Amino acid sequence: MTVLHAGAAEVDITPALGTYLAGSFTERQAHDVSDPLRAKALVIDDGRRQVALVVLDLIGLASSDVQEIRKLVHTSIGMPPEHVLVACTHTHTGPITRPWHAKRDEEYFAWLARRVSDCVRLAHKRLRPARLAWGQGEVHGISFCRRYRMRDGTVRMNPGRGNPDIVEPTSPVDPAVGVLLVENDEGTP
Repeated sequence: MTVLHAGAAEVDITPALGTYLAGSFTERQAHDVSDPLRAKALVIDDGRRQVALVVLDLIGLASSDVQEIRKLVHTSIGMPPEHVLVACTHTHTGPITRPWHAKRDEEYFAWLARRVSDCVRLAHKRLRPARLAWGQGEVHGISFCRRYRMRDGTVRMNPGRGNPDIVEPTSPVDPAVGVLLVENDEGTP
């Protein structure tokens, strides 16, 4: 019987004050920190292969940036780059990581890529016998379709609440939420 191993880590990726923030139609900079931004990594090893699941509190990353993170992970622990999965939480109050109103801070990104690689490295170092379980639930009322068909035949994003020219949303809202539970052999998450 194959014993599954898993390890997790979390590191702070909060940029310096003054960093330009993404996710707004106007230029803005960080003047305070309400909640630190995090990189979280889960490494799973089934005895034949390892994968890393990485979640970043960022609005998004370009494919080339993900490739850089994967390359650093490969260099540090030998994990094949295609086994490193990277997702972003799409926070609108994090640093600019894609082209936006202001230029992204390349110094921050260089630090971020190394920091994310370190997070995966820590998760890898913490591999222990583990069990996995998964499930699915639903959450209603927190998401909505932002793209609407308009009377003039166009599709617009966020055309304004109550806009009389809205015909309908372009798609339904998917309320499904997947859950993955990883616990050690004592049953602790």
